[in-house]
Amino acid sequence: MPGRAMIVGRSSRSQIVGAGGPGAPLPPMGHPHHPAAHPHHPHHGHWLGHAHLYGQGPSPDGSIYDPGHAQHAHRHPYGVPVAYQREGAPVITEVHPTHPREFPIGFSSETLPLGVVPAATTQGIEQKPQVLFRGERLAVPNSIVLNFDLEDIKVGKDSQLASPGSMPAECFSNLSVGVRMQLDTAEPGITITLSVTNDDPNNAHVFKSVLYGTVIE
Repeated sequence: MPGRAMIVGRSSRSQIVGAGGPGAPLPPMGHPHHPAAHPHHPHHGHWLGHAHLYGQGPSPDGSIYDPGHAQHAHRHPYGVPVAYQREGAPVITEVHPTHPREFPIGFSSETLPLGVVPAATTQGIEQKPQVLFRGERLAVPNSIVLNFDLEDIKVGKDSQLASPGSMPAECFSNLSVGVRMQLDTAEPGITITLSVTNDDPNNAHVFKSVLYGTVIE
């Protein structure tokens, strides 16, 4: 069963670089200390990092190709294939993100059909980040905190509360300190939902807040 991406300080993605059409298939994976045999040297295989490399070495885009051994493919000891099937052929290379940043996401009852949270009712306000996002601090304007309770924070279907229970929005005032959290990482398109209750039995109110967190691209 596939897992899900999580922001844990570092991440990576695969990227195709180079040009040309598909080349020869990669040979079976070998062991770092007993690598797959070279077709012309059955007792001697070649791995990235080995002192003996054929060809011209790294190309400008970071891939490694072997013009003299078109069907030979090297594999990284940890299992990441680097195929240099022929000069100019596309290869798959692992690219590490270089832009972890702190971004906000806004939540507003103005996205609801009525534009407000009706008196004495609970509403779910949703947002869908377009990048990997891990929420870390919820800030509710101090001017409206007395009107609302926070019932739940969900990332996808999963509640981010240690146990069910209503919390005063005042605890998440933009003036509060020591309210940093570490929510689940939301993949692009996954819904983050704030469930809020309007405590005023007589009047509807607009709810707005900002969820600050880490984005990685």
